[in-house]
Amino acid sequence: GTAERRNEILKILCRRRHETVPRLAAEFGVSERTIRRDIEALSLTAPLYTQQDGMTAVSYTHLRAHETRS
Repeated sequence: GTAERRNEILKILCRRRHETVPRLAAEFGVSERTIRRDIEALSLTAPLYTQQDGMTAVSYTHLRAHETRS
């Protein structure tokens, strides 16, 4: 289900640190839109950083983008 997939996505991102939406979509056999929704939901509680160009890639980071600027 959705919760299990999101949990797996988070595990993958913790391990790999960086992944693209198309690759995650292929890996889980779902649409890129579904992955984007999952990442959107996960980013509310997890330290995820997405590229600003339509969210094609996502990184797991301990600092959100606005915290890394000096």
